[in-house]
Amino acid sequence: MARRRRRKSSLVPWIVVLVLVLGAVALWRFLPELKSRFSSGATAPAPAASDTLDVCGFVPSAAVAQALGVDAVEARHLGAGPEVPAEGTCTWNFRRDGKEGRAVALVFTRASLKRGGIDALGHAYYQTIATGLEYTYKEAPLTLHGLGDEAAAAGFAASGVAPAQLVLRRGDSVLNLVLTGVDREAATQLARALAEHLP
Repeated sequence: MARRRRRKSSLVPWIVVLVLVLGAVALWRFLPELKSRFSSGATAPAPAASDTLDVCGFVPSAAVAQALGVDAVEARHLGAGPEVPAEGTCTWNFRRDGKEGRAVALVFTRASLKRGGIDALGHAYYQTIATGLEYTYKEAPLTLHGLGDEAAAAGFAASGVAPAQLVLRRGDSVLNLVLTGVDREAATQLARALAEHLP
């Protein structure tokens, strides 16, 4: 009797989630080294070649600092890497109580996902990330209301597993925030400000 072949397409969402989580962890881990290598002043450099959206320009740095509850932030366009199909990214670095923190925003659009060869769009792509959060943090993501069409957060109570994340969808655009040194309330404020500018 011939064995049934498993459908490869059922693995695609899990592979995408794994790539996103690994990319976010790598960005979190190697960001200080990249920052010291490329830092050249207080102004945000031009978007990386792979970014077509100026996510750092969505909200003024002073408003980002206010949302995060810190004195100031430094905005950096570091790009997401070729394996992450983001339309645009921004990293805001800051200090709180003598410790370094960061908020990384990745914006995924219908166009960027298609370019990355990903068929899951809008709700389906959001759901893929939300499911990945559950596997990463071993807890169901908390559903958030009033941030877009749908939103969820996870990892704010965990320590050492991975940076906390907040993901939201507005139409076909998905915003994924990867956060270190930020509580959920501040993350929600930042997400609300950024969501207003999603394409």
